[in-house]
Amino acid sequence: SRTTLTEAEKSQVETEAIRILGRCIGPSWGVTETSAELVVGEVQSGKTLSFTALSALARDNGFPLIIVLAGTKKNLRDQTITRIRSDLRVDGDGGLPSWSALDGPVLADAEDVARRVRLWIDQPNRNHVTTLAVVLKNSSPLQKAAQFLERVTELAGTFPALIIDDEADQAGLNLLWRKGRESPTYRSIR
Repeated sequence: SRTTLTEAEKSQVETEAIRILGRCIGPSWGVTETSAELVVGEVQSGKTLSFTALSALARDNGFPLIIVLAGTKKNLRDQTITRIRSDLRVDGDGGLPSWSALDGPVLADAEDVARRVRLWIDQPNRNHVTTLAVVLKNSSPLQKAAQFLERVTELAGTFPALIIDDEADQAGLNLLWRKGRESPTYRSIR
């Protein structure tokens, strides 16, 4: 069931999303570097709401692709997908399509996504479709997502993308760093 936020809570979510996105390098600044930011939240603290608000704000600020690494278990990924689709109204409400959702992007999706990314680059405005790709955080799905992203980049060129690692403490960290190696999931994410 959906929880209704007070005006103060809505304002806090918006302020925090603006602060987080403001620390990321954005397309409107003409910067071609990459940036990484870490935001940590406690269990049941509203992290999904936070990164959903961040995703909407990123879309409004010219990010044509958002990738969410959504846990290592299928049930957690499915829960995240359902929540994001609902909160962002991915399935539409009769207006212009703002989102295209991919559950586990693969190479076959790249051409369609690259076409949408090129629209953002060639005709910048807020009426383009942002692709929201949700990836299970296991080696095989991550490798498929990396191939997808590489192909989109080949076809569309350089573009801004926001990558959100939900449940970053689960398999996202390099568990073999003390041994001078990279754990498989960490390597796939990197």
